[in-house]
Amino acid sequence: MRYFKVIFSLLFTVQCVASLPYYERWLDNFDEAQEEAQKLHRPLLIAFELEGKSTVAHLSSLDGKVVFLRIAIPDIYEEDSQINRLREKYHIESCPTFILVEPNGHEIGKLDAPRADEIVTMLEDYSLVSKASLHSLKVDQLQALYAHAGKLADTTFKQALLEEGLKVDQGPYFLLEQYGGMLAKHGVKNRESKMLRNRIIARDLQNEKGCRRQLALMDFESLSKVGQTLTAKAVVKPLIDYLQKFGAKDPENAWQIELKISQYLFSRDQVEEALKHANASLKMAPASERQEIAKSVDYLKTLTLQ
Repeated sequence: MRYFKVIFSLLFTVQCVASLPYYERWLDNFDEAQEEAQKLHRPLLIAFELEGKSTVAHLSSLDGKVVFLRIAIPDIYEEDSQINRLREKYHIESCPTFILVEPNGHEIGKLDAPRADEIVTMLEDYSLVSKASLHSLKVDQLQALYAHAGKLADTTFKQALLEEGLKVDQGPYFLLEQYGGMLAKHGVKNRESKMLRNRIIARDLQNEKGCRRQLALMDFESLSKVGQTLTAKAVVKPLIDYLQKFGAKDPENAWQIELKISQYLFSRDQVEEALKHANASLKMAPASERQEIAKSVDYLKTLTLQ
């Protein structure tokens, strides 16, 4: 008899929660929400919001997929409070912030301004990469998962996807991702970076897949982070080289690259050179962009006359 009473009580609780209006289903206590998540075998969706400012109404379509928990952050709160402990545990730096959490409290991922479809995608991705055998996935699946994996809290997923992608992908996608990581660690001049760069070039000699453009932009971004230790000419050299080799065949991107060069040179007080590249950008840009670029050209002209 006691067993049936417990089952009846649990079913009654679930039915009561299901019958509540959506806005009343947001719990406000982590322990209660976690207990509910464990009973229903659903992840927690935690919304950290400033007290008095709610932004959760647009997530009603997630009803039945997650357990809702809203943490209202007051202007003043006690350091030894549950709210503060949760903020520290999940590294909440601003509001609103939304996080998905397993019933055991393990963070799945964090979003600043989520949509319901984004949350569903994150849950699907997390389920796939945490349960599936990666070698059973197709290349396009690996690429799609890798593109989303940066939002997941566990960074080992992204690394695992990269390693598997490098094994099976005959295209340049994962090599470019590996190159980006190598640039962040070692820079453009590193021997291993150069070797990997040559491997990528070999897969797209004529820039048919846009790899040469991506490499030029990546090298430029890496060099620009070095700062004043390099000359402005050295920093923009990858972009200049790309334009000389492929600019005529790539006009839809060449004008943007010319503009990027101009903006960087201007930031380094190379006004005359900046004007030259701004003019080049203006000549190639689509009609919808010319007015704004023309303003930049006029401004640079006034500076050269001073």
